[in-house]
Amino acid sequence: MDPTFPMGHLNLGRALIQKGDLEGGLRECQQAARLAGNHPFELTWLAYANGMAGNKSETLRLLHQVEAVAQQSYVASYDIAAVHVSIGESSEAVALLNKAYEERFYSLLLMRIEPEFEPLRNDPGFERLVKLVSSRPQRNLP
Repeated sequence: MDPTFPMGHLNLGRALIQKGDLEGGLRECQQAARLAGNHPFELTWLAYANGMAGNKSETLRLLHQVEAVAQQSYVASYDIAAVHVSIGESSEAVALLNKAYEERFYSLLLMRIEPEFEPLRNDPGFERLVKLVSSRPQRNLP
């Protein structure tokens, strides 16, 4: 409805990547980053899209840019973990997801169904974290 809304392009890009349209997904993630003024969140997912498209040097360039921002302000470890998955760095991705757990990042509730984390499904560290998140007692709300 609003062609200037970055999240619309970002979510479309992620969906296209999952469908196998890496070129279309990358294009939408580039548009999202541009519209968001290269905000770290959109840059992180642009790095992911580049990784999935096989553009490792661009992925690493964007990842270093995001990590530099993360030294000064909050950038979700959860999202950075997806970038590492996209370039086959499973152990780094699991370490970042554990950091996201320490940060109490809400999206961890979705990690076992997020398609970006599919390559980690059989990783013992990932499986432990899924069990830990799933077994955490929920607070009773009034």
